Amino acid sequence: MQKIIIGAIIGAVISILFKIGWDVYSGNRSLEVRLISSITILEKDPIIDELTILYKDKPIKKLTKIHCAIINNGQKPIIRNDIETFPIIDLGVNSRILSARVIKTDPPNIECRVIEDSSSGKAVVDFSLLNPEDIVEFDIYFAGSIETPPSVSARIIGVKKLAFIDQTIAPVQPSKKVGFWIYIILFYCLLSAIAFPIALFEYMKQKIAFFTIIRNPRYFENMTSPELFKSYIQKNMPFIGDRKIKSLLNIARDNNTDWKTERKPKLINMMSYYIREETLARNVLCICTFMVIIGLLLVKWKFFT
Repeated sequence: MQKIIIGAIIGAVISILFKIGWDVYSGNRSLEVRLISSITILEKDPIIDELTILYKDKPIKKLTKIHCAIINNGQKPIIRNDIETFPIIDLGVNSRILSARVIKTDPPNIECRVIEDSSSGKAVVDFSLLNPEDIVEFDIYFAGSIETPPSVSARIIGVKKLAFIDQTIAPVQPSKKVGFWIYIILFYCLLSAIAFPIALFEYMKQKIAFFTIIRNPRYFENMTSPELFKSYIQKNMPFIGDRKIKSLLNIARDNNTDWKTERKPKLINMMSYYIREETLARNVLCICTFMVIIGLLLVKWKFFT
């Protein structure tokens, strides 16, 4: 049992070191643009050639609106000073952007705007600060249609590449947010699963010893020499712990004149008491069983739901 406790202490130290390493590693920034929807608002009817649709005195044949979002899905805030080039959504030179505007932000106090360049078909998302999990949703209206998905780009300190997800093709399933401490709990659940058979083996030894003295109350009295007691204690009573084993072995040290009259009765009483009392093996077995159940439930929740 002492080995299990030492293992738990070592596990705690490893967990702390892993937490420090995780904090260093997870300091990387990450930014993502999602195309949420695309809809054609207006389209010229080819049958009616005389019908002309104008926007600011310029004719348009088709009007399309795309709904997008930009998300800080990293672990660190992104501030204006970190940005060399703000995120750019490029619709192509054949798409004349008519208007772009921010629809919603989460949280609602994010300072952000979308700047359109109608001649190049590009829109720039300008913001002051995006904390982790901040979201900015915006609409872009342009003359034309989406033949290919728009391209995105940015130049930001700590961001290797601006990610792009087209939700119109493959909707994004909301991910389960799993904190670091969940993995710490899973680590201890794994440690408990390893310790479980050891604790069970020690606990079964206690039960065997217990039922032995229940069936034959005079079992220990039939042992005649200290060597028999020592052998039994070392082989069948590791569940009581090293300190108690040493105290029992000290009583059974030799076969002097006081062995039968004093030390043997005392030894039998102590052994019977230790066998009947709640031991570390039983407590560790209960804890291991509980942690294994918790671990299985967490694994089912994380990976199978």
